[in-house]
Formats: sequence, structure tokens, C-alpha cells
Amino acid sequence: MNCEKLASLLPDIVPLIRNYKTVPSTNIVAKDYAGRGEKEGIFIAETQTAGKGRMGRSFFSPAGCGLYISFLFRPDIPAENVYLLTTTAAVAVCETVERFSGKEASIKWVNDVLVADKKVCGILTEGAFNENGALSYAVVGIGINLFPPEGGFPADLESKAGAVFTTKKDCLEELTADLILRFLRLLKEDCYDRYVMRSIIRGRTISLLRDGQERQAVVLGLDDKCRLLVRYQNGEQELIECGEVSVDGLY
Repeated sequence: MNCEKLASLLPDIVPLIRNYKTVPSTNIVAKDYAGRGEKEGIFIAETQTAGKGRMGRSFFSPAGCGLYISFLFRPDIPAENVYLLTTTAAVAVCETVERFSGKEASIKWVNDVLVADKKVCGILTEGAFNENGALSYAVVGIGINLFPPEGGFPADLESKAGAVFTTKKDCLEELTADLILRFLRLLKEDCYDRYVMRSIIRGRTISLLRDGQERQAVVLGLDDKCRLLVRYQNGEQELIECGEVSVDGLY
């Protein structure tokens, strides 16, 4: 990352950006700063040695292949609206990916961005609450596979993971600046329709893993908080706030 070039593409209103060669995880760094009372900021690394995904999974983060970035916010929003950070980030990633690649991007609930049915981006939102139960801070981590790694993806990811570009392209700073500005702007807008429009699981049969149990269900839609409305095989319907979803033909 050319830090001077990136800075030249961003206005002064953007929170302070810190760049790193290697970190365990940009989310870990951001949370460390938050714990020390630091203000809002953006953290970017060339590689992560312990990239974090949802459900305790790792995120493959090789050098020279992706954008690994975390946003530290101290938002004045109710704790129950933290989901908006994730859904807005997903929309921002889709729009940035499409602008720079010309490829259609879609969202697999709740936080994965896909291109050609392969995951190219994962989003992890973490936060902490103060003694009054109010949100103290939130960290939104975004990892985008921009280019295929040398030798390909590890065997356990080969069928699931993809990259935005098939070959190296000199656009890292421009793409990063676009994502930062787009995400910050969209946080001030209502992105519900854009999120739903890009959802690939509406009307599809899914496997829902929750609390160690897996159930088959049909997705009927998403409510105004982007929760899944599903119908199980026994006809029961339920709104789902969290869980792991897999779809036939994807993962």
C-alpha cells in the first residue's frame, strides 16, 4: 500500500488511518486502540497472521493478495442497530467491487460478498458495551480477496473462495479510497433495499446451523432489520438474527 497515494485520494474528514506491514488481525489492533480510549480510526495491513472470521473461524490473509481493513467507530446508535454496520459494509464492498472489476457482486447472509458464486470478502463486526449497557465502540473488519494467491487457495478453501481479479491490477489505493469513502457515506443512508436486492438466498432452501443444530429451511425474505424469515420443513416460521447459513451450489 502506497500510504502517501492513499492519503492524497482522501479528504481530511476521514478518520486517522494507520498502516501496518503485518498484524495478527486488524480487528485486534482496532480493539486494542479502542480499549485505550482512542477515537475513531481506520487500520490497514498488508497481511494478517491470525485473520478473524465469524463463528471463530480464521480468514486467509496472504500478503499482496487482498485488502485487510478495520474501521473503529464510536457510533451514537442503539446497540440493537449494530447490524447496520455489517449490512452497510456489505453493500459498500459490492458497489466498490463492481466499480473496479465490472463483475456483479452479491451477498450471502449475513456478511459474505460473492463474485461468480465464490466468496471474495468476509466482514466481521465486533463491539463492546459500557457499564450502562450502551455501545462503547464497534469495529468493522473487512477482508477482500483481490488477487489469487500464488499456488492457489488452501485445499479447504479452494471450492469456496475466489478473488475479485484474475490477475494483478494496479488499483489498490484507488479501490481502498473508494471503499472507505463509500462506506462512510452509506452509513448516513438507508441501505436496506440495496442489501435485499443483492441477497442470493431469498426463496432458496438453506441449511441453518445454530446452537450446534442444523435444520433445513426455505428463506421467505428479510425483515427491516435484515433478519431472515424462514419456514422449516414442518411448516413453522421463524425470524433468524444469527446463525451459519449454507446454500446448495455455494457453501
